[in-house]
Amino acid sequence: MFERNALDEYERAATKSRCEMAAVCASITDAIARDSSAVHMSTGRVDDVVDDVDMSVTTSSETVVVDSTGSMSCTAASPLEQAANNAALAPKPRSCRNVKENMGWTTRTYSAPPVYANGVPNDLAAHHEQLDRDGYTIVRDAIDLDLVAALLCDVHRLQEELGRAPAGNKFEGNHTTRTYNLLAHSEIWQQVPVHQSVLPLVEHVLGKECLISSLASIAIGPGERAQVLHADDQVQPLAKPHVATVCNSMWALTDFTEENGATRLVPGSHLWKNPDYRNGESDVETISAEMLKGSVLIWHGSLWHGGGANTTAEETRVGVAMNYCAGFIRQQENIQLGTPPEVMATFTPQLRELCGLGVYRGLTGNIDKRSPAEVFYGDAPSRQIWDQDPIGGG
Repeated sequence: MFERNALDEYERAATKSRCEMAAVCASITDAIARDSSAVHMSTGRVDDVVDDVDMSVTTSSETVVVDSTGSMSCTAASPLEQAANNAALAPKPRSCRNVKENMGWTTRTYSAPPVYANGVPNDLAAHHEQLDRDGYTIVRDAIDLDLVAALLCDVHRLQEELGRAPAGNKFEGNHTTRTYNLLAHSEIWQQVPVHQSVLPLVEHVLGKECLISSLASIAIGPGERAQVLHADDQVQPLAKPHVATVCNSMWALTDFTEENGATRLVPGSHLWKNPDYRNGESDVETISAEMLKGSVLIWHGSLWHGGGANTTAEETRVGVAMNYCAGFIRQQENIQLGTPPEVMATFTPQLRELCGLGVYRGLTGNIDKRSPAEVFYGDAPSRQIWDQDPIGGG
């Protein structure tokens, strides 16, 4: 167990050493993820898996606490957060952008990461409620810090090897570096879309047959301005509010603070019409989704939001945008063509289905009544909707 300043000192070590250690951690977490995926595929139900796994939670008196009066609070975010709230710790307040509520945390002490049943928080009800009511929720301590370190290392590697630079447009920013189509670049990213601290919450919004829409890293550098408020589904010509078509998530690979560009949110706006993207919404109040690394923000695709301004001198806020869409909506990234076949062959059947190689509700996306995953990769056959009907006469 060690304090936060010790961790920061560790992170300032040579990149090579960090990457080598992250590679070892990645191999371990990859094996765990594959075992979990196999169990999940064999049962077909997340709750079946939860019932069969013993749960233990390591807590500390100096863990993350969110002010229960703030809009960002979620009392059942994880067993760790519940324990901290029950201990009635007094957090140090941080001001949120443009609102009067405060949120904060004590100095975080790192010990063994909290253990969930197969990676799933033991109580999702509070997250479901907040997603329905406010359009977002934050799962704190959702991702093992070893995996976070390995992903961060790979983000830096890809940015350098692929020569990524800011796009210089209104949406993507002048000091923000993005790397898209991550599934095609490194095996470690296969753990992200299927992570069981996140996917069940996305399925609550979109249903069990949702798809990966895009997977990209977003590094907001010092000097970046706040991104224009937008809704991720507003390019779709549908009157609002409508059935959910998009649900997105942001993995914090570094701490997210108001100062370094934490995502800005407008709670409840997923029930509104689209924001004015061209002229902005300067009179709308937002809150900053401040969270420690290893946490994940999940939001409804209709929610008004945008990246925050990075007013720091040298901090870069790094996150992973793991975005999903309903099975009947076209994906943002063409994952089927953008992922080399030899790379797709290494995916689990569950991940291939999330990439769009399955058949939605036994009909949409089939090839001669078979799924693309069955045709090209020999995955288990799917039953077409018409073959599920009883045989009729006539």
